[in-house]
Amino acid sequence: MTTNIVIIGLPQSTLVGIDLLCFTSSPHFRGIAGIPPGWHFLFTSPTVSLSIRHGTWFFVSSASGSQGKLITAQRHNTESTSTQSNILVFQWTDAKEELTPLVDEAALSMWSDRLELNDENGERLRRGLFPYRQTGIKQLASQVNTDAEEFLEESTDWPLLTAHLSHELLERVTNPVNSSSLPGDTALSISKLPVLCAAQLPSSPFTAYYTLTTSSTSPIDRDDIPGLSAEDARNGLFGHEEKELTFLGINLKRTWREGAVGRERTEGARDRSWALQDIINESQRTKSEYQPQNRKDSSFDAIPERDFQGDLLVSSSKKQLWGKVVLGEMEVCYLAVLTLSNYSCFEQWKRIITLVLTSYHIISSQSSFFVAFLALLLCQLQHCNDVEGGMFEVGPESGSGEGNLLRRLLVGFRKELQDMEGLAPPERRETIDDRAVGLEDVKERMRQVETWLQEEWRWDLSDSWVRRGMIELEDGETVEVEAAEMEGEDERGEYAPVVVTI
Repeated sequence: MTTNIVIIGLPQSTLVGIDLLCFTSSPHFRGIAGIPPGWHFLFTSPTVSLSIRHGTWFFVSSASGSQGKLITAQRHNTESTSTQSNILVFQWTDAKEELTPLVDEAALSMWSDRLELNDENGERLRRGLFPYRQTGIKQLASQVNTDAEEFLEESTDWPLLTAHLSHELLERVTNPVNSSSLPGDTALSISKLPVLCAAQLPSSPFTAYYTLTTSSTSPIDRDDIPGLSAEDARNGLFGHEEKELTFLGINLKRTWREGAVGRERTEGARDRSWALQDIINESQRTKSEYQPQNRKDSSFDAIPERDFQGDLLVSSSKKQLWGKVVLGEMEVCYLAVLTLSNYSCFEQWKRIITLVLTSYHIISSQSSFFVAFLALLLCQLQHCNDVEGGMFEVGPESGSGEGNLLRRLLVGFRKELQDMEGLAPPERRETIDDRAVGLEDVKERMRQVETWLQEEWRWDLSDSWVRRGMIELEDGETVEVEAAEMEGEDERGEYAPVVVTI
């Protein structure tokens, strides 16, 4: 059973996006049909560029209830039979230029009835629903009078890009405004929407909204402008309070335990394994003390955890993947950058990959986490060019910026990985479906990442390259040059060891 999204009052030529697909709306566009179960992200913007984008995360349950209870609006006819119509309705708000959801049961039932009518109005509404796809195809575009200039390959990566999301994670990151009861208004401001649970929304096919905008930011990434108070900074440019994001507390400037000195502090700076373990352990302690609003309701079924196996992310009720909170936040941040161009999420994404790719000591004991991380990273890199201009410079000559940061991290991680051998001790070994996951699995996944980067971006992650040589200039003069790149990893130049006589 699938779900339909109906959008009311959307202006023509508004940018609309669902998951990995975005397009400009036509006068005949009325929504999206056939939303499959799972996590989805709906976002809009008044224009294609130069405007703030607003997005909403929501979870659609499966009909069988294996991933949560599906709640539907029912319509009874004169013969006392009933039909189920799963519908999600959004209203465009001109004042804020964003979509606000209709949560009133009567309004949802009205639109459900209208969608099932056999008259001209019902037919027009059904024709205006864009079939859920993750590509733009000419035949589909013609049904809603949108323009598609070329055929694109269908993408099936969305489930992989959202495999580690959870209600708890999104609620922590987005900080929704909680409320014990629904307000009386039919349309709610999306920025003040409470956490909506199954007990509160008897007509809704999902359990909660979690919202983000382009300007949503974490306190650590907010610019400190002299003369501007923290309250004015939160209120933003347009006088309404911006969403404040709550990320994992990753501090790359201090990756050792408090009170560490000498050798322990030096090792903590070079190998951030302690910091990664501390962040994950702290998140688990916080989760055990944290109870999301109304999560004890009997109508809410827990979403099964997901582990990595081979090339697929599959449901597993046996155990939770260690470090899932890190992978989930990595997914939220990456998709916010891809769809909303959110700066703060991009900064957190860089902090996450820097932390993980410089944690070497725990690779053997947490191999399944690193296999899942590399699989997710590869999938994300494959979609970096989905955004216009790409997420960062990826050419082989990129000497600075995010592309160079990622390349240096991967070179260092690959070098450390090659120096490791064997599996972890049996008592510390991670397993997936009774299959031991060790260093060889991590190395194999790293080889897949390296192969893709070599073929697509022409990145050479090996440490076998010319560091010093002679080049010929345009006028025929020959000069000797030395590459300063990777001096830290090679312990050359200013990073070379120095013997100190005491």
